[in-house]
Amino acid sequence: MTSAAFYLALAPAGCTNTQLCPHYGTAKGPQVYLRQVRGVYSSQQVSSNEGYHAAYANDSYAIGRHVTLNAGLRWEQERLGGPNQNFVFTDNWSPRLGVIVDPFGNHKSKAFFNWGRYTQSLPTDAAIRELNQELDFQARWGAPANPDGTLKTNADGTIAPILDSAHLLNGQAGTGYQTRAIVASPSTLELFAPGTKLNFEQEYVGGLEYELPGGMVVSARWTDRQLQRAVEDMGGASPEGANAGLPQVFVIGNPSPSADYFVNEQEEAYTGATPANCTLDYGDQTDALGNDLGSACGLNVNIDANGNPVPGFAAYPAPDGKPDGFAQPKRRYQALEIEANKNFSHNFMVRVNYRFAKLNGNYEGLFRNDNGQSDPGISSLFDFTTGILGLLGNQFSVGPLNTDRRDVGNLYGSYTFPQKLFKNFTVGTGLRGQSGTPINKLVSHPVYQNRGEIPIGGRGSLGRLPSTLQLDMNGSYTISIRDKGKIKVGLDMFNVTDSRFITNNNQWFDTGFQTGLDPTFRTPTTFQRAFYARTSVKWDF
Repeated sequence: MTSAAFYLALAPAGCTNTQLCPHYGTAKGPQVYLRQVRGVYSSQQVSSNEGYHAAYANDSYAIGRHVTLNAGLRWEQERLGGPNQNFVFTDNWSPRLGVIVDPFGNHKSKAFFNWGRYTQSLPTDAAIRELNQELDFQARWGAPANPDGTLKTNADGTIAPILDSAHLLNGQAGTGYQTRAIVASPSTLELFAPGTKLNFEQEYVGGLEYELPGGMVVSARWTDRQLQRAVEDMGGASPEGANAGLPQVFVIGNPSPSADYFVNEQEEAYTGATPANCTLDYGDQTDALGNDLGSACGLNVNIDANGNPVPGFAAYPAPDGKPDGFAQPKRRYQALEIEANKNFSHNFMVRVNYRFAKLNGNYEGLFRNDNGQSDPGISSLFDFTTGILGLLGNQFSVGPLNTDRRDVGNLYGSYTFPQKLFKNFTVGTGLRGQSGTPINKLVSHPVYQNRGEIPIGGRGSLGRLPSTLQLDMNGSYTISIRDKGKIKVGLDMFNVTDSRFITNNNQWFDTGFQTGLDPTFRTPTTFQRAFYARTSVKWDF
């Protein structure tokens, strides 16, 4: 069953066979079944294609000796294709503008400012998966029972589903219990919303540069880069609604607070008896740590015989004139960089730089470092609306992102000896120091149950990893062999001081959804690489 994933859920009242819907815990406990949330029923051989076109125009205009203007405009178009559908991202425009001022007109100093928009193409993961239409299957399967009618588990704690005769899982059929199945097919594709456009960022850069006598150039630069638009797949159901059986139907588009892709789900939180106007009782909900978050129900849920939402009712993929309530994907990088740089001359070169930066937001981009999800454009972040019970924790709270480093400093230099005894002998060094990245408390997803999905307590709530420092050194000697060329012998040494700083730790707070705390939480997972070296011999001829 390696291509499928399940979790245990309460069985509906219609299941009377305890061999297919066993009692959980004791013979008098609630009956349960296995709800499938992952599984591929399509062929593992897929066909996809991509086409990318771009056009760019630029002009530069000098106003005397002191001012230069640069302006450009870039147009990009990307087409993703699969056997069942194609989609073209059209009219992605990226203007650019730059101003350079040489205050003295001697080409030794300048002040500059650049503004631009940068479009990001989408990798073909979406074409391989969505446009080929994986037959992802969400179904209810029977759970095996012991002779006394209680749930039967394997020795390792897992549960093997009992399959029915109408559906296959990895080519196997069975005789299990199934009340409802949602099968994605070419008639129910996960579609791109009309007008969906590619990710783009907007960047402002300004700075000063000045060349000192002797060839040393000192500079300072400020960068402000902000994500303005993201491509993601979205679902119109809340986490508590999905847990209660409200189907997930996805649309790929541009999430934002004003986005309107679905019929809004109407929810009501309650205590005590279920409200009379409740069309689907979501019941009592608990988070990944077992904390009770209260009860809720859906007021406008209507599902057809195939388990799909009825047009005009909750989570149906059609605009209803009201925003769906998605958060704005945010990522903002701000940095001040100061540098002194001397190119190689008079037997030496040196480069020193320092950067103070902040990377804040709630959306990392095409790759998620927090849980390692590599599904560009179709991550799990916007699969659900926020809901009224807070099952998604601080997922959309803005804070320091996982790769945020406030301070980074570098010193690089090399020197070639001119004396006869050491002539052609070069030594170099590199020193790099950087502050640590944020530490999060990440718990399992309330529906998918994947670990490391939901931040609680805010991003970076547990401080930062320690700062690191590394010294590298190298040396080389060049031997000329008349008209035969040159032989260069080199030695590179990395982490000369053999430092062992912690570079990452386990930030997954639990071992699974409501299965307990992870005893290895915050213990180191990676360290700075120990001292190592390499030698080389290079022959130029």
